[in-house]
Amino acid sequence: GCYQWDLRSEKLVGTFGGLAENNRCSGDYLHDVLSIPNNNHLVLTAGEDGAITFWDGKERKLIETMNVQNTMNTNKQSVSWQVQNKGFGSTQQWSSGSNLWVSSMDNKGDWLAAVGGSESGNNMSLRSGPNTAGFMATWHLPTRTFNSGSVTRESYNAITYNQNLDSFVSGGNNGRLTFWDSATGECTGRSGCTPSMIYTLSCNTVPSMIVAGGTGGSLDCFIDRVKASNFTT
Repeated sequence: GCYQWDLRSEKLVGTFGGLAENNRCSGDYLHDVLSIPNNNHLVLTAGEDGAITFWDGKERKLIETMNVQNTMNTNKQSVSWQVQNKGFGSTQQWSSGSNLWVSSMDNKGDWLAAVGGSESGNNMSLRSGPNTAGFMATWHLPTRTFNSGSVTRESYNAITYNQNLDSFVSGGNNGRLTFWDSATGECTGRSGCTPSMIYTLSCNTVPSMIVAGGTGGSLDCFIDRVKASNFTT
């Protein structure tokens, strides 16, 4: 479940969803929660069932559940294939079949980006890790309209928006940061990381910095797209 807390009193205010099948945050465990207070107090939850659920943040009431797999299937003509070893794109198209999970979300104003992975399906037959592949997709939040989607060799654990680069930045099981154009959703580049698996990302505006944390207790600090330093805990 997803719980709302009052930081001043340190008390539980309420929960999003319940035990009813049609009122759950996820059909499985959650991976991410995104609060967008300046967009009608939206709260989004996403998890192992491959769905993004929209909530009224004030009333904690369900607005809509969006199945990412169905969205990608419906819009497969618009989904690109990002082949890591052969450039940033190809002509291969999405085909239906895989069961997805959603790992992480972030937004730039009215635009939502989400990343995740899959463990099966013929549309993700190219893999960078054991039986895994992934995706990155964007939507227009007010209309819930699909904007772009990419199938990737690697699965992703984290995504964040970088204001200085005007790009979404993702990381996962390929040991690299991947940069995505915030308007088109197209991959614009990659930067190598020390950790072979990236679990979390954070961006700072001034100074312009991206921090990637992953396996081995390692933190990489990037100035824009260039790795500037590494720390190991």
